[in-house]
Amino acid sequence: MRVRALSIAIAMCAAGVAPRGELRAQELATDTVGSCWTYQTPDARFRAEVVARGLTVPVSIAFLSDGRALVAERPVGRISFVELRTGALTPIEGVPAVVGEVDGGLLEVVAHPDFSRNGLIYFAYTEHTDSGNATVVERARLDGRRMVDRVRMLAVHPYIDNVNQFGARLVLDHGYLYIAIGDREIPALAQDLSSDAGKIVRLRDDGSVPADNPFVKVAGARPEIWSLGHRNPHGLAIDPRTGALWEHEHGPRGGDEINIIRAGRNYGWPVITYGIEYSGEPVGNGLTHQEGMEQPVYFYVPSIAPSGMAFYSGADFPRWRGNIFLGSLSYRHLNRVVLRGNRVVHEERLLSDRGWRIREVRQGPDGFLYLGIESGLLVRLRPDTAKSQASAPCASGIGASDPWAVAPGARLPGGRLTAVYDADARRVILLDDASADTTWEWDRHSWIAVPGITPPARAGQSIATDPSGGLLLFGGIGQDGTPLSESWHYATRRWSKVAAAGPPARALSSMAYDLDHHRTLLWGGTPCTDSRVWSWDGKEWAAIDSAGPPPRKDATMVYDFSTRSIVIAGGQDCAGRAQRESWRWDGTRWARLSSLPAIGSTCLVYSATRNRILLFALDSLKTGMAWQLNGSRWEAAAPRPPALRNATCAVDAAGLRIVLAGRAPAGAEPETYLLPR
Repeated sequence: MRVRALSIAIAMCAAGVAPRGELRAQELATDTVGSCWTYQTPDARFRAEVVARGLTVPVSIAFLSDGRALVAERPVGRISFVELRTGALTPIEGVPAVVGEVDGGLLEVVAHPDFSRNGLIYFAYTEHTDSGNATVVERARLDGRRMVDRVRMLAVHPYIDNVNQFGARLVLDHGYLYIAIGDREIPALAQDLSSDAGKIVRLRDDGSVPADNPFVKVAGARPEIWSLGHRNPHGLAIDPRTGALWEHEHGPRGGDEINIIRAGRNYGWPVITYGIEYSGEPVGNGLTHQEGMEQPVYFYVPSIAPSGMAFYSGADFPRWRGNIFLGSLSYRHLNRVVLRGNRVVHEERLLSDRGWRIREVRQGPDGFLYLGIESGLLVRLRPDTAKSQASAPCASGIGASDPWAVAPGARLPGGRLTAVYDADARRVILLDDASADTTWEWDRHSWIAVPGITPPARAGQSIATDPSGGLLLFGGIGQDGTPLSESWHYATRRWSKVAAAGPPARALSSMAYDLDHHRTLLWGGTPCTDSRVWSWDGKEWAAIDSAGPPPRKDATMVYDFSTRSIVIAGGQDCAGRAQRESWRWDGTRWARLSSLPAIGSTCLVYSATRNRILLFALDSLKTGMAWQLNGSRWEAAAPRPPALRNATCAVDAAGLRIVLAGRAPAGAEPETYLLPR
């Protein structure tokens, strides 16, 4: 089978940051039941609507025939009834205590196919004993809102004194119970047939071991093992077309996999993998293939941290039928995986504007997709029709009806301004050439001065997200008029000089974070002597050989989530002439986009609501202009920005708005404007 790799990266919005190590929990959502957002994609028009809120990390959904669902809430060890019509929550009593730290908790719940008659459910959780922690699977009966008649189906030995990589996904199919189990962060266990860790096991739904399991007659092997060599499964589902069992699992640093699970097969971990250690070293001998070990159907480099898994088989979205849907914890989108037979031929990233960490994906009995969102929401995807729009209109995108509004009292000292969103601090950060000793942070209402050590006074510096966290500043023009080549790092309200040597000295460069490749890119600037793209990986700078457009100064650069590429627009050539050309770079090739009016100073942002790049022409004595990028063509957009000089803008992801700061033509001090959503 031919394997195709994907290097994919999406974050919560244009100013998001790529994942590093441990994935932080998402804040509690403030959206109410009934809130909705509409989307138009090439293959579907749909709305995402909030069905329930107030859950605590919903990781599993099991639908019942009476219009309710069971939802497992991981860290608190709770299973709740959710009324899908009203969003009402009713917790179930009698659930055993769980270990709720890190990867532990109440991990999965499924209902028996004949639940309406027998009331049986199956659930997986993490148990603590004096010997350590382990994944446990039990069956129980629900008597009203109380769990009774608990029966232990499996406890994964050995019990280990950590709280990592329990896995634990369950599937009931034709009387069999499949259980996907993590390696507990002890890779060797995945190849050890005396332990269920790092395995997928198969039991009958009464807990007995089927006689035809592949390792029943292997001395020393656990008879319930169905397949081995798994790292940390987070998705398990049956393909309704073929009846085949599919799984996905987290790799280390890179190497997330989608697999078709077959009896007795070895899926390789940790002997073969497309990932590397978090230290950057190879895993084992650095192998990706070995005889007798399975290749994944698909793998991801870098990792997307997949979560939840469902095959869509409904009638409402014909182009989605037979596709896999899974969440991405790292990049906060819904991943649509298009299959042709058993081969992945296309992917689509949905809902990237919401910033949701999607923990669960299931298709409901109504044929709609349901998502469990880490921030406490249960969300349903259903068609957006004229009838639904009339009865319950959703939030609209950016348009002429959403005017720029002045932020009262949010004034700054005057100077040339540079703004960027710091995803770690969840605030827009602003530097002002006139305030050499102050950094400014936007708290969603006003600018807060952060005094202390700052980079030496300069003009024309470039700033963007740093792969290592926080922000990276490069270059500028010093007080003596000389271009600089220094790099500075900003995190936790502190600036520190970066020791690594940087690109040649320059100012007015374009700079943006490339989410696909976990790097910050720098291009152009003055003096116009270097046409290369420079890359910062969090530790060192490196030149990328790219035959791109002629260098220019004061252009703007941004990452385009919809195409996973970098877009550059505006600026001036080396002779000071405003530029009409704009370009897209996919990491390998440059492509020219449609022309714009000759504009000098611009602000370029990604609009998550429209899933489009927006460009604002600034530094004007009259009302500015706005465009949106549709494919490779620029189209006029509304609303136009106010007339401002020395202006800058950034997306405030936390506040879901664009923040624009600059000086009015007749004003002495900069003003701040906000554009909702």
